[in-house]
Amino acid sequence: MKTLYLCVVAAATMSTITPLSAEMGGKYVSTANPQCQINVTKLKSLRNLRFTDGPYAIQSRGVAGCTWDALGLAKGKRIAGGFTNQSGDIAYITLNWPSGIDGNKVDMASFDTNGTKRSGESFRRNTEDFDKVE
Repeated sequence: MKTLYLCVVAAATMSTITPLSAEMGGKYVSTANPQCQINVTKLKSLRNLRFTDGPYAIQSRGVAGCTWDALGLAKGKRIAGGFTNQSGDIAYITLNWPSGIDGNKVDMASFDTNGTKRSGESFRRNTEDFDKVE
């Protein structure tokens, strides 16, 4: 019985350390505007969250409205959070990997604080230098 209990505890512990959430991170470029790029990075400072796959920082770089910073929480193949830009606008953001987090595509949507959709955009995984803007 003790051995069974240890196996269950070990399995439960290993299931909370999913390599999948590490795959969400990466560099992505907009399919509509190659000058808009995002970098998704898992944060390691908040490790004891129970109901999420972890916190993420999302940085958008490029021209005009492409420049903002966000923090979000991941669950499955989605990240939800909030962002702010240089002018101080605050909004909500969602990132969704429609083909799963191993896929090369991520869909982003942003919403005003009253729930009105601000924008929607698709990005593809970028294997080139992130700071290089076309």
